[in-house]
Amino acid sequence: MKTTKKSKTPVDIMMFLFLFFISAHFQSHSKENESAAYWQEKARSISESRKDSAVFYLLKAAEQFAFEKDFAGQASTFNEIGNIYMQMRDPSKAIEYYIAAAETYREKTDNRQMYGRTLINIALVKSNIGEALQAMEYAQNGLAIATEFGDELAMVFTQRLIGRIYRSQGQYDEAIVQIRETLDFYRSSEDWSNLGESFQNIANNYYDKMEYELAVVYTDSSMFYNRKAGSHYNLAYSMHSLSFTLMQLNRLSDAKAYSDSAIASGKALSDPDLVLDGYRVNADIMRLKRDIDGYGNYMALYLAQRDSLDQLQQVALTRELEAKYQNQVKQAEIEVLTLEQQLLASNVKRQKNMRNGISFTLVVVIFFSVVLVNRFKLLNETRRQLEVEKLRNSIARDLHDDLGSTLSSINIISQMAMQNGQADAGNHFARIGKHSALMMDKLTDIVWSINPDNDNTEQLIVKMREFASEILEPKSIEWKFYVDKQICSLRPSLEKRKTIFMVFKEAINNAAKYSNASRVVISLGINKGHFEVKICDKGEGFDEEVVKKGNGLRNMRERARLAGGMVNIKSSSGQGTEVHLVVPIT
Repeated sequence: MKTTKKSKTPVDIMMFLFLFFISAHFQSHSKENESAAYWQEKARSISESRKDSAVFYLLKAAEQFAFEKDFAGQASTFNEIGNIYMQMRDPSKAIEYYIAAAETYREKTDNRQMYGRTLINIALVKSNIGEALQAMEYAQNGLAIATEFGDELAMVFTQRLIGRIYRSQGQYDEAIVQIRETLDFYRSSEDWSNLGESFQNIANNYYDKMEYELAVVYTDSSMFYNRKAGSHYNLAYSMHSLSFTLMQLNRLSDAKAYSDSAIASGKALSDPDLVLDGYRVNADIMRLKRDIDGYGNYMALYLAQRDSLDQLQQVALTRELEAKYQNQVKQAEIEVLTLEQQLLASNVKRQKNMRNGISFTLVVVIFFSVVLVNRFKLLNETRRQLEVEKLRNSIARDLHDDLGSTLSSINIISQMAMQNGQADAGNHFARIGKHSALMMDKLTDIVWSINPDNDNTEQLIVKMREFASEILEPKSIEWKFYVDKQICSLRPSLEKRKTIFMVFKEAINNAAKYSNASRVVISLGINKGHFEVKICDKGEGFDEEVVKKGNGLRNMRERARLAGGMVNIKSSSGQGTEVHLVVPIT
């Protein structure tokens, strides 16, 4: 339910600014030349609640340090500003100030050790935002300086970071070598928590290499040291990781036991993500055991937990946006204060003549800014409601058309089975099983299409590869999958993502069922602002005039049309078939 607290109107804000200017006229501005330490202390006192204001005061401190020629203090202040921007989830601004700190340490101080540590900090942020090559360069330079000074803490931290970068690039052996270098240090210093984390990092690399037995061994070691350190969260993560690894080894009972322990720990630690992942693993275990009831129960728990988590995230996002808005208002106040300080330093007579004009200009600018912000928020809210309504209609249509018709078929077959008794029961039950499997497959597609974790092209490609493998390989059909790297950064809408996959799925099914093809080639690319998918089979082909009465080809074209695209099908008897889907990106 929405709060009834009244928000500030543009009139309220203009009245506030008017009173602010009147009061500012009579206030003293003797603090302008305060020491750098004064500005630092002022920033730190408000850094948790007013981050934009804290950045402003730290910039004042940096200016004062430069004036005092205390460049080590200036570099340290730049690092503080970078840390605040990381808390504000703005890594690009954080890197800007970390680089400024590094350059200041290198060019204006003799503190080479702090220069190396700052390089390592930059490498960590670069790694987090996916710039692996630059992250590796900064990390290696930082490691060289840490080694030069015998800075063991920095060395082991950087070696583990380099291992993480190698893993992101698929260089698992190199990653393992780097992380192993940290084990002796953590063991000798009895840092059990970090030792457990290093063992888990090695286990993750062995998992990625599909060397699951070694992954189990290193995860066991990680769990041992996490227990010794009392690191409950890391222990819970290791149990979840072990359950996933055991599932790959088909040790399903052991996997279920560790997954249950991870879920219990997640609940005790109030970590909803860990509980969510545990439910998903248990559902997969039940699926592999062919325990349909168990699979359904855990999927229900998973979906309920995910919905709850989505609501929590929405509340957190709303609060974050509210805080950003308040920070912007406070930043405007600070900018006004700065302007006043500059005006008071100039000629008093000129200041009096210009104040009314400047004040009026600021009020007008802020007034129109507030109006524009309110309009923007209203438009965004309206757009969001339309998207939600469109999504609801789409889900309702799919549930009615696909699942409704399948359930009706199952009902009819069940009645026929009861009427016929044992005479033809096996055949009826086989048909019920077939329809049930079809319904589960359609439900899985619907759940996948609306899952926000899949709102990117990479997840779409993974889904397409999995489906092609499941359908074509059992029929001994050779297949190739080519992807233009430019499409990996795209984020198609839910409607377009679903259209691409459903048309692809229909084309692959047709190739597997009817073409008698020996080879299928799939290619994904981008051309003139359009997402392109081509499925070519080396099969018998067909005459479209003969099969035009079927629903499959018509459904593909209709789905593409509703998404603003089109499907072209080229085929002739004995020449194979090419299905070409074109969908606009935006």
